[in-house]
Amino acid sequence: MKKKTKQFSWPEWPIFFNEEQKKIKEVLKTNILFNGRETKQLELEFSKYNNSKYVKVVGNATQGLHLSLAALGIGVGDEVIVTNYSWISTASCILMQNAIPVFVDIEPKNLSIDLNQIEKKINSKTKAIIFVHMFGYITDPYKLIRLAKKYKLKLIEDASHAHGASYQNKKAGNFGDIAVLSMQQRKNLCCGDGGLVVCKNKKLYQKIYNLRAFGDKELSYNYRINEIAAGIARIRLKRLDHENKMRNKIAKKIREKFTNIEGFRVMEPTKSSYAVYYKLIIFYDHNL
Repeated sequence: MKKKTKQFSWPEWPIFFNEEQKKIKEVLKTNILFNGRETKQLELEFSKYNNSKYVKVVGNATQGLHLSLAALGIGVGDEVIVTNYSWISTASCILMQNAIPVFVDIEPKNLSIDLNQIEKKINSKTKAIIFVHMFGYITDPYKLIRLAKKYKLKLIEDASHAHGASYQNKKAGNFGDIAVLSMQQRKNLCCGDGGLVVCKNKKLYQKIYNLRAFGDKELSYNYRINEIAAGIARIRLKRLDHENKMRNKIAKKIREKFTNIEGFRVMEPTKSSYAVYYKLIIFYDHNL
């Protein structure tokens, strides 16, 4: 009789532990399932972790992107420059404000918005630029910041993939007027679904706070996170740096394996940056 060989299979991400289960029970015992202690503590803890003074938690990153545009006063007929390579929310949030998305292609080397093409798209209707740290890689944001200042445009940083990523030791989420990070099921910092909004100043922070949960004289929304998700995010935030280091070790090993394989190129992090590899990108030249 042949001996059965055990097949290896990758575990589903994320992996939850007893600590998360205990936190869920703890939250349920409070009978408070929104806008309670877990949400407030998550905002404080992420603020400290990311060195970001103004942080609000929302139901998901799509809501956060929508709130960002609303808080910046972008509306009917305004144009917002956005990358053409991202999840749909990066552009659909513009349509949610009845504004117009103006797409700009990416740089093939690092998949970030092509700075050389942005300036051609700017006109009197342009109000903002949305840029993305694709797959947890972060490129030099300062060139884009200078361009935005030159034309007096607002910058929205979609850092949904980039929890803990940094450029010149400054963490993602601290480069735009407003930044948004996702805590969806498969993100590096995950809680099922949730979002973090990082604001540059107190005025924007207060506007996000008012718009988030029926607190503004203008049209406002119900974009709150639930306490169970916030509690899980707090637990996982403690593990974020450790898990990002693991991703970097795995990425290094894979990169070494592909070094001498013709036709393949593993995308390298930008100099002076720390990537967190929401996904590891491998290019293949199909013309070979």
